[in-house]
Amino acid sequence: MLLNSFAVIRFVRPQLRVLNQFQQIQLRTSLFLLVFFDSQAGISLRGEVNRAAHG
Repeated sequence: MLLNSFAVIRFVRPQLRVLNQFQQIQLRTSLFLLVFFDSQAGISLRGEVNRAAHG
């Protein structure tokens, strides 16, 4: 039983690492785009217009 569970752990672990790396990249990309578009639009996250950016 011990050998069998070890084989399962060896099989699952690399796939979880790849998924975790993908999620980290996706999170960083989403945060970058959120900040970029927010700065370009001059709109706060609550929907308020930034008056300094739009005169």
